[in-house]
This record gives sequence, C-alpha cells and structure tokens, in this order.
Amino acid sequence: MEKIWAAGRSLLGEYLKMGYEAYFVGGAVRDHLLHLPVEEIDIATNALPQVSLNHFPNVYPSGLSFGTVTVMWEGYPFEVTTFRKEMYGVRGRNPLSVIFADRLEEDLERRDFTINAMAMDQGGRVIDPWGGRKDLEDRKIRAVGDPSLRFKEDGLRLLRAIRFAANLSFHIDPETWEALRSERAQIREVSLERIVQEIGKVLHSSHPEVGVELISEAELLFTLTERKILSFFGGIEDELLRWAILFSAVKPANEIPFHYTSLPLRREIRDEVHFLLEKYQETKRRSIEEILHMGFREPFSRLRRLYLFQCVKNGEVPHEKLLEREFARLPLPDRRDLPIKGVDLIT
Repeated sequence: MEKIWAAGRSLLGEYLKMGYEAYFVGGAVRDHLLHLPVEEIDIATNALPQVSLNHFPNVYPSGLSFGTVTVMWEGYPFEVTTFRKEMYGVRGRNPLSVIFADRLEEDLERRDFTINAMAMDQGGRVIDPWGGRKDLEDRKIRAVGDPSLRFKEDGLRLLRAIRFAANLSFHIDPETWEALRSERAQIREVSLERIVQEIGKVLHSSHPEVGVELISEAELLFTLTERKILSFFGGIEDELLRWAILFSAVKPANEIPFHYTSLPLRREIRDEVHFLLEKYQETKRRSIEEILHMGFREPFSRLRRLYLFQCVKNGEVPHEKLLEREFARLPLPDRRDLPIKGVDLIT
C-alpha cells in the first residue's frame, strides 16, 4: 500500500506549505513499524478544522466536535484532527470537553497505549515520547502514563488492551495488567453496543484464544467454563461458529449480561448461536451419518457448522471430507446448497 503513504506524504506537504505542522499518528505508524499492511492513515495537525474546510476542495466535517475532518486526497480518505487534549468526568466513557492543544506531545499524551502514541513526519522521522517503539520491539502493550487513569477515562480501553494483545501476539505489561484487573468495573460504564463491537474484533483477531483467555482471567465480561475450547479457536475461521463456541463455554462476570439473548448482536449471529446451542443437545453424541439423517432441513453450510461445533465441544478432530462424502450420498430432495449451477446442467 505504498500509494496511500505517497498520498499521505503529499497531504502533509500541503499543510507544511500553509505553515502548519502535520504528522501521521496512531495505528498507521504502529503498523508501518511492524511492517504490516496499512489501509487507512490518520493525521494530526495544529491547523484548526476550519483551515482544512476552507483549503481543500474535497473535505467534509466528519467529527467537528472532536476537531476532525476527512480530507479526500489523491483518491484516499484521510482523517485529519487538530492537536487536542481531553477532559474526562468521573465516569469516563466520553470526554466532557475537547481542548485544542498547541503541541504534538500534548496530543500524544492523551492516547491509550504507547504503541499508539507515536507520530511520524513527512520524512519518516518517528516522534516517540512514550517509548512505543521499544514496546513494539518487546512485544508489549503498555498504557501511556498512569494505566489506572487511562482505563478510568474510557472503560473500553480495558478490552482494547486485550484485543491488541490477541491480534499482535503481544503481552500486556504487568503494571498495565494489574490496573486492568483492578479497574475492571469501568467496563460497566461502556455501552453494550461498543462491547459487542470490540468482542467481534477480538474474535476476528489473529489469536482469538489469547483474547478470550485474557478476558476470562481478568473476569472482565465472563469466565471460562470449558478451557478446552481455547485450543480450537485458532483453526476456526467461521465468524458465526466462533461466536457460538464462545457463548457455549463462558458464564457472565463483572455484572455484565454476557449472554447471546441479552447483547445487541446482529440477528444472523443470534439466530445461529441459538440454532447451534439448541441442536447440539440433540446431536452431541451422534455420528456424522446420524446428524445428516436426523431430518434437519438445513443447508450443508449449516450442517457443517453444527458438525464442527460438536467436534469442538467434544474435543474431537473434525473429519470434513467424511462429512462431505456422507452429505453427497443423501437422497436428492434433502440436499441443499448443491454446488451445481444451471450452466452445469446445460453442459
């Protein structure tokens, strides 16, 4: 994605020509230093939002209350935010007020973790007042400044720390981990919608089993009742199956109603979790052949998911080739989702 970086450097140049400072910040800098693909880039500047709105032909106010505009530049959208400080109330969650800052360092100081508190200028020089680069080398998630304060400012950061650890295969710094555990009540101040969104990211991460185990150890949302499922998570790419396995093997904790009937899940997720949990009670001791002949009028994709769910719950290695072979032997009226198209019949 070198093109997006070239476009970004060009955009930084526009601000520099106007006499302002401008830097790449946040996740883009982190992922660049980790040699990971970057699909979007955020920019921080001392230019007020109105400067961008007046100067660029393709710009819109995407978050003016936070000092953010989105500039379309050379075919890419860039979120450009004025340097800022944030003032939080006792209950955190959202800043009570946003105050524009004079210096980049003030802007970086408000961020959650050191690996997200770096900036990079047009020439590639990294500004790193909190030691984020060293933490990348040490594969460490560490809060900026006082970790308890960072978590009090926004309880979702408790989950974000775990999600970064799961996605990057990093460990959480001991002081940050202790603060995470001691401040876990802060998650109750976070909306269930934000919690579900973040859990979805954990389940989509490179190592969801790491995230699930850390959440359980911290007693943040749930505790594990079946640890054996952890060894299977990494080999499962099916999103709906991951959700079902999670709900089948945890119990709520920390006064969070962590149950599929209580959370604002997509209907597709809720329906599939319900189907798998319900049908598993009927199939958990049955063979592939028995499952396929139980009369479920379901497409193969759903029966496959049920079979894999059963294997995980029973601690068994799935035999997908056998499943496909047995499905192919079913009478035609019971076979759904056949990989045959009209053109195949014509030919």
